[in-house]
Amino acid sequence: MTDMPTPSIRQTSLAAGALAGAWAGSAAAQDAPASHAGPSFSASAGVASDYLFRGVSRSGDRAEAFGSVDAAFSDGYAGVWVSNAAFGAPGQRTRAGAEIDAYAGWRPEFRGYSLDIGAQYTAFAGLPAAEVGEGYVEVHAKASRSIGPVTGHLGLRYSPDFFAHGGNAWYGEAQADYALAPDWTLSAGAGYQTVEHASALQRGEYAAWNAGVTHTFGDHVAVDVRYSDTDHPSFLPAYGGRLVGQIRARF
Repeated sequence: MTDMPTPSIRQTSLAAGALAGAWAGSAAAQDAPASHAGPSFSASAGVASDYLFRGVSRSGDRAEAFGSVDAAFSDGYAGVWVSNAAFGAPGQRTRAGAEIDAYAGWRPEFRGYSLDIGAQYTAFAGLPAAEVGEGYVEVHAKASRSIGPVTGHLGLRYSPDFFAHGGNAWYGEAQADYALAPDWTLSAGAGYQTVEHASALQRGEYAAWNAGVTHTFGDHVAVDVRYSDTDHPSFLPAYGGRLVGQIRARF
C-alpha cells in the first residue's frame, strides 16, 4: 500500500515499508550479481488478518491472502500482485472479489539517496465497475536514505482517475524504520490522501498513520504486527483503528 525489497515492490500499504526495511540488506546482496547477468525473478506469498490500503481496510475487515511475481533488471523492476478484496457502503451488501496490480519502475541511486520512480495499474475482478471503477493508474516518486540504524522514506503518488471514479487523487507519505537488531525492525509512518470526487466508499481527504514491529526469519520469511488508524474512524468501519498481523514469504 507501500514495499518489498528489490526486485519486488508493493506500495499500497505503509506497513509494507517495514518489511522492505527488514529485508533490504539480504535482498540487495542476492540481487546484485543478477543485475549484471540479466533479469532476476522472485515471488512472494502471504496472509494477513486484514488488507489495509493507506490505513483503510480493502478486505471488508476480513483476512487477506496475497501473492506476487516480480522481475528485476539493472535498476528496473516490474511485477504483478494479487489479493482478495471486498467493499461495501453503509446499508449495502459487501461485495467480494480480487485486486490485481501490475507495476513497473526505476530505482536509481543518487548522492546517497535510493530513488523509486514508477507507475501501477490497479484493477478489480468480481466487483461492479459502477462502484469501484474499471481500474486506475497511479504514478509515484519516492526517496529513501539510511543514517546508521535509521532509514527515512518520503513519497508522493498521483492518479488522474482514482479508485471508485475518484478523479484526481494525491497521496503523500513519510516513514521511518529503526533497526533494533539484524532480525528486528521498528517502524512508524503517516500519510495524507486527497480525492477529487469522494464517494460512499471513500473520504475526500483523510490522514492515516501506523506503528509496528517486523521480525525476519532468514532471508525469506517476515512477520509484521502493526497498529493503524485514520482521522475519520467513524466514516466507515474500514476507516477505524485496528491491529493487523501479517506473515510473508519470498522465494
